[in-house]
Amino acid sequence: MKKRFLNITIVIVMMISTICILTGCGTKTENIRVYINDGLSESKITSIENKLKEFENVNSVQYISKENAYEEAKEKLGQEALDISGYTKSIHPFPAYFTLEVKNNKNYDNLLKEIESIDGVKTIIVETDTKDVINAEMNYIKNNK
Repeated sequence: MKKRFLNITIVIVMMISTICILTGCGTKTENIRVYINDGLSESKITSIENKLKEFENVNSVQYISKENAYEEAKEKLGQEALDISGYTKSIHPFPAYFTLEVKNNKNYDNLLKEIESIDGVKTIIVETDTKDVINAEMNYIKNNK
């Protein structure tokens, strides 16, 4: 019985792997949020954006203004939570940021270091996606036969 379950599990993992390869989910991309310092001029923000676009393994760069960051927080938390906290559209702690879609490659750590060194960058957060979860589950099943 245990061997039969193991064989079925292996077949399922192979099917998922094949589907991922055929649909492209095997291509690992990650999003990076690059938070910038408050009070930067438009020209400085544009300069940071241009530097981020220059990196070879960056697929896309999207700027989220401080005002749009507030709107995102309002969608996630609700207006009441923001009101209770005393936040308004003009006075709140949500910083402007860039979202980068990045191909993961051997120079990934170097990319993060280079981004951190850009003047005006405050913090970097790497956002992993659902593909990472699927890959981790498949590896777990494979390694626990």
